[in-house]
Amino acid sequence: MIIIKERTFVPDYNCIVNAAWRKPVKRVPLYDHGVSPKNMEIITGRKNPGNLGERFEDRVEYFRYVSRFYASMGYETMNFGSALPLPGMRPIQSHIPGVVRNMEDLQKYPWAEIPEKYRVMIEKYYPALREALPSGMKVVGGIGGGMFETAQMLLEYEGLCYARADDPEFYSALYQKIREARRTCLNMLFQEYGDIIAVCHTGDDLGFKTSTLISREDIVEHVIPGYQETTAIAHAYGKPFLLHSCGNLFSVMEDLIGSASFDAKHSNEDEIAPFSRWVDLYGERIGLFGGPDTGFLASAGKEAIRECTLDILRYMEGRNGFAISSGNTIPDYVPADNYVKFVETVREYRGE
Repeated sequence: MIIIKERTFVPDYNCIVNAAWRKPVKRVPLYDHGVSPKNMEIITGRKNPGNLGERFEDRVEYFRYVSRFYASMGYETMNFGSALPLPGMRPIQSHIPGVVRNMEDLQKYPWAEIPEKYRVMIEKYYPALREALPSGMKVVGGIGGGMFETAQMLLEYEGLCYARADDPEFYSALYQKIREARRTCLNMLFQEYGDIIAVCHTGDDLGFKTSTLISREDIVEHVIPGYQETTAIAHAYGKPFLLHSCGNLFSVMEDLIGSASFDAKHSNEDEIAPFSRWVDLYGERIGLFGGPDTGFLASAGKEAIRECTLDILRYMEGRNGFAISSGNTIPDYVPADNYVKFVETVREYRGE
């Protein structure tokens, strides 16, 4: 267990909501895409329940553990989202062939089953989440996998590239089917559990260090229309929409801000650009959630982490649309005490 300064803290999800809308906030909110269960255990000295279990009580216990961890660290929200329950879907990082490889596969695929499977899934998790959340805390959540990532769950990246060249009709139709499923399921989520969602969120890693993974033209033609539909749904329910996307996205940022109507964007990597460059280029038009690079947090000394964090906070003084975050997430390879130093620096800056 890591000893952390004791504080009285009551989360206020409006801090994240207002940051996403680029409105004034009462304190700079902390945001992270996630913290590894291992680091949670090291910091709290308590074993993570580890899974969502089959019993309602087990799921409440799990969500209570996670949400109270975030509250104890000074966060206003916790992240929770699930990808569409796609029959036969593959992990994006795996080498397993996709299950939808051509137009015949697409037509045979059980698209009609997905909304009911999604309903069953959210009815399993969200009532327990609602029960567990501490006062003042809500969820940053939605459909976890975005348009591009969902396509890769059905047809691996290499297969998408081949389809783009060999069968553009199938390539386009695949994205259209994904759009329809996401639209139906996101509406369902808001209708049933919108009361505990502060900010709508999706994760869709569109790029790598030097470029996007598919061309800007393909993103505009096939991916952005799906974004437009889901941001419109979120806005109809009064929710801002946060995009988490890794990679060099400078070629498509104008499209993400304009056509897609995202309200905020998360993820930054120093090898691509320092967080300040994103702020300078886009901070007047979109909320930006970011901060010290995750790799930096993993390798730097504590004093360097403190100075970097303070430099970013000072750079953002007087600006709206900002939440301080690791550049991505807090995985196992970020030492727990380095992560704590980052969070403690933010909380001291906030006067806590």
